[in-house]
Amino acid sequence: MRMLGIPVAPHSAAVGVALGVAMSAASTVAIASAQRTFVASTGSDANSANNCSIVLPCRSFAAALGVTSAGGEVLVRDSAGYGTVSIGQSVSIVAPPGVYAGISVPSGAGVAVSGSGLKVVLRGLTINGQGGSAGISVFGSNLEVHIEGPVISGLAGVAIQAGGTGTRVYVTDAELRSNSNDGIQISAGARVYVDRARMEENGQAGASVFNDGELYVRDSVVHRNNSGLEAIIFSGNTGTIRLVIERTLISGSSFGGINVQVQGNAPNRVDAVVTGTTLVDNAGAGYNGINFQCFGTAAGVLTLTDSTISHHLASNATGMQVVGGDCVASVGRTTFTRNVTGMSGTPSTLTSFGNNEFDRNGTDIFGTYTTKGTQ
Repeated sequence: MRMLGIPVAPHSAAVGVALGVAMSAASTVAIASAQRTFVASTGSDANSANNCSIVLPCRSFAAALGVTSAGGEVLVRDSAGYGTVSIGQSVSIVAPPGVYAGISVPSGAGVAVSGSGLKVVLRGLTINGQGGSAGISVFGSNLEVHIEGPVISGLAGVAIQAGGTGTRVYVTDAELRSNSNDGIQISAGARVYVDRARMEENGQAGASVFNDGELYVRDSVVHRNNSGLEAIIFSGNTGTIRLVIERTLISGSSFGGINVQVQGNAPNRVDAVVTGTTLVDNAGAGYNGINFQCFGTAAGVLTLTDSTISHHLASNATGMQVVGGDCVASVGRTTFTRNVTGMSGTPSTLTSFGNNEFDRNGTDIFGTYTTKGTQ
C-alpha cells in the first residue's frame, strides 16, 4: 500500500498495517517541518532524511531549505561553499561571524527570492559570480527581505536586484564590488534601504532605481562605479521615484555622481533629497557631480543641503546642473569648490537659500537663480 506518496510494505495483521502507516506519516511530517536545519562542509544532502540536524547536517542550502519549516532557520556550521538556492517561503539563512558561507553563481541568481508576503533574512553570505546574472534576486509582492553583511562580487549582471509592489529590501554592512552591471538595481515599485554599504568598481551604477521605486542610501561609500547613484524614468514608462541620500561619499564616477532623469510626461515624477553628502571627482564626458534633468512635462524636485561638491574638473563639468523647466532644485548650506562650474540653472529651476559657499571654481554660477532667505 502507499500513504502520502511513501511506499509501505504490507503487513499480515491489521494492527501492523496501521502502525506502519502512522510511523510513515509521522516521519514525513518531521522531515517537512524542522524549525532549524544545518549545513556543514562535512555534511551530506542525504541527511535531509534526518532533517539536516546539527549532528547530521546537509551539504547545500537547497537541501536544507527543503526540510525547513516556514519561518524557520538554515544555520551554517563552518566555512564552505553551499550552492545556489531558490526561496519561496519565509526563512532565515544565517552564517555566524568568522564563518565563510560561499555561493558561486555560474548562471542565474545565487539566491532567488520570489512569492508574496514572505519574510526572509540572509546574513553573512559571500556570493561570487562565475557568469551569473544576479547575486541576490528579489521579485514578488509585499516581500520583506533583510540582507545583512553580504560580500557580492564578480557577477556578469547585478549584485542585488529587487522588484515588485510593496516589496521592501533592507541592505546593511554590504560590500558590492566589481560587478559588470549595477551594485543594486530597483524597479517595479520596490523599496530598498541601504545602510553602511560599500558600492565600488561596478560596471554601471553603484545603485539605480528605474521607472518606479524608492532608494534610500545612508552612511555609505559609492566609489569608482561607471556612475554613482541613478534615478531614471525612461520615456514610454509611467512611474514615480523617491531617492534619499544621507551622509554618503560619492566619488570617482566616470558618468556623474548623482544622475536624476525624468522623461516622458506627467504624472512621471522624481522626488530627491540629498543631505550631508560629499561628491568628489565624478565628472566625465559631459557629466557632472549632480545631473538633474526633466524632459517633456515630467517633473522632479531635488533638495540639497549640508553637502560638499568638489573637483569636477573635466571639460565643461559642473558641480550641480539643473535642466528642464519642470525640474526644481533647492540648495542650502552646501559648498561648491574646485569645479569648472559650481552650479548651473535658471530662476525657474534653481532656488538658493542664500547660505551656500563658492570657492575656487572656474565659474561659481552659470545662469541665475531665485534666492529664498532662511526663516
